[in-house]
Amino acid sequence: MIFEHCSSSVVTTTTFTTVLPDLGSTSCNIYVATANMSFFTWVKDVIGFGTLPSPPYSPAQLYSIVLASFKAWPFLIPVLSLINAPHGRFAFDSLLNINGNLGWFIMEIPSPIFVLLGALSKPLSTTVVKSTSAGGILPPLSALFSPSIKQFFALPSANQALVVMFLVHYSHRAVLQPLRSPKRSPLHISVPLSALAFNLINGFVMGSWLGGRTPWSALPQPAVASAALTAVGAKVGGTASSVAASELARKLVSTGAADVLGVGSPGLISNSVWKSPLWYLGLAGWAIGFAGNVIHDEILMDIRRPNKQTQRAKTPSNDTNVGKGSSARKYSIPRGALFEYISFPNYLCEWFEWFSFAFAALYSLPIFKHLTAKDALATALSTPPFLFPFVLVCLMAPRATNGHKWYKKTFGDKFPRKRKAIIPFVF
Repeated sequence: MIFEHCSSSVVTTTTFTTVLPDLGSTSCNIYVATANMSFFTWVKDVIGFGTLPSPPYSPAQLYSIVLASFKAWPFLIPVLSLINAPHGRFAFDSLLNINGNLGWFIMEIPSPIFVLLGALSKPLSTTVVKSTSAGGILPPLSALFSPSIKQFFALPSANQALVVMFLVHYSHRAVLQPLRSPKRSPLHISVPLSALAFNLINGFVMGSWLGGRTPWSALPQPAVASAALTAVGAKVGGTASSVAASELARKLVSTGAADVLGVGSPGLISNSVWKSPLWYLGLAGWAIGFAGNVIHDEILMDIRRPNKQTQRAKTPSNDTNVGKGSSARKYSIPRGALFEYISFPNYLCEWFEWFSFAFAALYSLPIFKHLTAKDALATALSTPPFLFPFVLVCLMAPRATNGHKWYKKTFGDKFPRKRKAIIPFVF
């Protein structure tokens, strides 16, 4: 088998021989990405809009389309920097406002439901299934989900653990928090609708990834080739990671040979991680981030609770009235824990939680074994465990920045001068 490594200026060839089960005698050409690829071309390739299939869609193809749409959410940063989502301190009176606690539940609950469905269902089929819904373009729900508890227990124990961790977070966020929270500011209907779309997308792709349902065709071909090279134990001079196209990768995607090679679904984690300190590092980071997120959310809820002077936040000198009509609320400067250093520690802790989750979910996977930094980033952005917190940062950072400015403007000299927005002492 010959792998040809090509660049825009130099062509080198590395030859080795190996046997791929059920693939027969195959010659595979792997071409490295051109060094002068523009940033915008790279972004386009990462998002994958140029490779989307035509309708009608199989369940596996629908996954690729949904994943590509998720990758486009960071492009909302300029809009979110200029326009504040109308809820919380930025709420205003409108006929389109709904109850804040109810709206919060409605917009958050799809994420854990879809993750659970994904973990209970079989891998997504590459076969187009006829449907009467959406003009026959989309596959029916029965083709997307076939929940069975046996399917969950067939998953590697590491994947089971990650599913439980995700459900723990969202059981608190979507159910316990709205039930325990004091009355929230009203939500403009646009807020739960946009968040509902976000959580439907994230729940579907995350559940598919953790449940071992993700199709290989949804990953960049360098990642597929990396997994294949790892599976066959190939030793290649230089990095096989900088490939832009791979016959071997196409074989794996089109014939299902990844299963023959023992690669399985790209998101499945070997049980050997239970012997790895790095696995426990990821789990510990998730737990610390989750606890920090809960603690700081509690401080904010204490401010809204009537007749309670807790967390050193509710003092008469801190209180100020904001808004009019049904959107009017009394706000205070949060105090305690990381609020002494930044205005949005709940955001920071949540980001840390989910990036730790991503580390635990991804660090041991063979799709990263032979990748250059550039291809590793493109691959990470195609995996829901990393894409999820990346999109969170892109969507939440503008609100945190604007919220920090709001605090300083609203409270003036009362607001701690050294307090930053998101990162202590830095930003």
